[in-house]
Amino acid sequence: MSKLSPALKSLINAAHSRPGPVPAPPRIQAVYQRIQEEATERKLGRPSWLGISTAATMTMNSPESMIALYNSTSASRPQSEGVAIAEFMREIGLKCIGFNGIPRTINMLNAFRAELPSSIASSLNTKPSRSPDPSNIDSTNTRGRALWDAIYRPLETKLIDKLSDAHPDLPVFIINQEYGGLFTDPPGKPGAKVGRVTTSLIAITCLRAQQGVGPQVLSHVFGLRKGWEDGTWKQEPEAGEEEGIKWLVSDEGCTWVLEKVDELVGALGDLATNTAHTTWLIPLLLVLDAALCGVIIEKVPYTEIDWTTYMQQISLYRKGERDYAKITGSTGPLVYPGAHVWIYNLLYKLTDEGQDIQRAQYIFALVYLGALALVFQCYKRAQVPPYVFPLLVLSKRLHSIFVLRCFNDCFAVLGLFAALFCFQRDQWHLGSFFFATGLNVKMSLLLPLPAMGILMIQKLGSREAMTQAMIIFQVSVLFGYPFRKQSFSYFGKAFELSRAFLYKWTVNWRFVPEETFLSKPFALGLLSLHVALLGWFAVTRWIKPSKRTPSQFLKIIMPQAEPRDQDIMAKRVTPNFVMTVVLTAMTIGMLCARSLHYQFYAYIAWSTPFLLWKAGFHPIVQYALWAAQEWAWNVYPSTQASSATVVGVLTITVGGIWWGTRQEYEGELKGVIDDHEHNE
Repeated sequence: MSKLSPALKSLINAAHSRPGPVPAPPRIQAVYQRIQEEATERKLGRPSWLGISTAATMTMNSPESMIALYNSTSASRPQSEGVAIAEFMREIGLKCIGFNGIPRTINMLNAFRAELPSSIASSLNTKPSRSPDPSNIDSTNTRGRALWDAIYRPLETKLIDKLSDAHPDLPVFIINQEYGGLFTDPPGKPGAKVGRVTTSLIAITCLRAQQGVGPQVLSHVFGLRKGWEDGTWKQEPEAGEEEGIKWLVSDEGCTWVLEKVDELVGALGDLATNTAHTTWLIPLLLVLDAALCGVIIEKVPYTEIDWTTYMQQISLYRKGERDYAKITGSTGPLVYPGAHVWIYNLLYKLTDEGQDIQRAQYIFALVYLGALALVFQCYKRAQVPPYVFPLLVLSKRLHSIFVLRCFNDCFAVLGLFAALFCFQRDQWHLGSFFFATGLNVKMSLLLPLPAMGILMIQKLGSREAMTQAMIIFQVSVLFGYPFRKQSFSYFGKAFELSRAFLYKWTVNWRFVPEETFLSKPFALGLLSLHVALLGWFAVTRWIKPSKRTPSQFLKIIMPQAEPRDQDIMAKRVTPNFVMTVVLTAMTIGMLCARSLHYQFYAYIAWSTPFLLWKAGFHPIVQYALWAAQEWAWNVYPSTQASSATVVGVLTITVGGIWWGTRQEYEGELKGVIDDHEHNE
């Protein structure tokens, strides 16, 4: 009886019940900033606009947005003011119990404190101020009745009678426990205090955000106005100047409050951004895309590029040839690692020695749909909003790569996202196997490898990270085993890094003169830029979960013992962070690539939507950049304009992701423990 059945657990966590918190939308800080600016312009103080934003965020159950609100409010403020802001937001959250209930408030306040910088969290007040005892019960009840009367006069007694009819204890609990014990501050209370005006704003905000309780919203709008009429607003001068409060209680001011709450609710909970909707959206998009793949295969002519060469090479392999230099086809020698040979050897058998092209196309359609399903799940795990998902199925070029060209990049991409799927779920051994498989299809997957190492050190510790490196190495040896007697030929061709590139096939550097494209300085410049960008992202973004400076991070790569904060560090490596780091590293590699061919879009098409969202661009900008990129990759042959667009969008994506993630894990280096301290 102590365990729950899987079916019951599944029902508890069903998406339609919205069991989890709402992730922070990419533009939520802009909404907070706009509310602050408009309130300040109207001569309202910080308690007013911060009270509205905090109460709405509490009601909408978005801990990530709560800490984003704190970060934007406390930025460039001294620590003492940062503590005061955190105390005030926490007090707002406490009062939200009266409107939102206890469980949500518990979860929100716990999550809020956990994400505060340690110097702030450790400075928060820890002494309770509302503990009842015989000496304060009467005064608490008196304060509660006074606030009740102030809000509901001249109907205060009539309303109590009505509540008593519903349940005799209802007005007793509301007035004594909520209005007296919660909504009013006890005399001499330490820490933040929430006055009359802000308390009414909290009530209006929470009730408006909940929806369905219009009569209560109306009552508290009147309650706000009565705070002006009876002069109690003067007891909270921080809420705003007299001119500001007078405007706030007017029709225009109250309209502004309701509109700002609606704006916050829209940002935090609408159909386009509510991740709960991905549960039904994903299967719908998969079914539609499966149908589209069938239409493409039946209606659009197949294009021969490398398939025949692949089959010719496999034919030689099946005849016993193991020297890579001698395994050739119509378009050249075999230049891909062993997993490519294993996979296409299987396809050779399944497609009548490569003659049944349509069967091959349907196999690749299944590979595409399988990869797409993994991509969907990776995006869902990273809490990407629904409006991004259509971009994953709309690419003409991507469908062409899979079902009209049958490139081996399809299997490399499948391996990449299978690995990400596992990494996000802490299945690191299996993820390393899938990654190694993709890498041994095409060495393009070398691009995210350095970033993966940084991830693994923070998530698993250096010793376990080394284990993952050995798994990748051993799997690579396994795939190359059939060629062990010709190992120099195998490694020289399968992992050749000095390969020459033809200008006529480049998609990304057509706007560069051919002589420049072919020059060594150009190649070295791109390599230098690649290394510099990886290093810059590593020290400014990717090591942030460790809460260490670069020099301190180096000490945990080969430590004498595991850092004492390893478990804390690992918790900061979230599924979203895993996805961000790996796809950013891949995109940096694409930006700095010596030459991109059309099939390389397979690595970009499913990375860009996530990175543009993560960068914080407005959805319209995200779709516009995606459309520009899609246009550029569908221009054949490439032109100066199309290649400049390819490089331009990649540059904007890389720059955007660096800027858009600047506030993640901000604060002092909490959790840092030097090696010498650990060993003491």
